[in-house]
Amino acid sequence: MVNTGDTLRENATLDDNTTNSHTDIILNMYRALVQKMQDLFPKVDQRLLLDIIKYQTTYQDWDGSVLLKFVYPSNNIDLESKKNWVFSKFSRVPSVEEDRTLRFKGIRIDEWELYSSKEML
Repeated sequence: MVNTGDTLRENATLDDNTTNSHTDIILNMYRALVQKMQDLFPKVDQRLLLDIIKYQTTYQDWDGSVLLKFVYPSNNIDLESKKNWVFSKFSRVPSVEEDRTLRFKGIRIDEWELYSSKEML
């Protein structure tokens, strides 16, 4: 039997510079993507966006259901108006967690939905 582990290690050491440059390219692309997401969706958790993209591209029949939490930084926020906005936008009644956090399970949420909602968040 052939030991493929040794062969893979030998190939990796031969192409070490190439591997590092490819890794650098991918890391730079990822950093650029995260920066672009922060620019376009400044109020949205970047991990949520990456998860949505992953599910949309992996599962074509994904219904877009996600658990969303809106955390408002100000103490003098009108949560009733925010709850009404969430209901009008997503047809879901959010629950209030702590003082300034609304929580609800969104259905059929994608990047465009989050982008078009960013001014009200």
